Amino acid sequence: MTRNLVVGASGNLGRPLSNLSAAIADTTSTYFHNSNVGGGQAVQIDIRDDQAVTRLVSEIKPEVILYAAGSESSDDMLTTNRAGAANIYQAARQTGAR
Repeated sequence: MTRNLVVGASGNLGRPLSNLSAAIADTTSTYFHNSNVGGGQAVQIDIRDDQAVTRLVSEIKPEVILYAAGSESSDDMLTTNRAGAANIYQAARQTGAR
């Protein structure tokens, strides 16, 4: 069975995406504040923390990463959106995830 990582699984896009993913694959779903993810095993992570992201991706070894994370309202919205995406991208490259 395919291993998927859904990043931002508690948001408006991520929650239904994680439900769909969990129906067809072994899914780990991440959140930051709101633990109400759609499907899969819920894991809290701060995607701005590059070491935490690398550690998580290395541990679960996903074949596919579905990225639905983002912030529209936090004080550090730009940092969250830029650094978070960059950290997930780097971890995916290092582990060969798509």
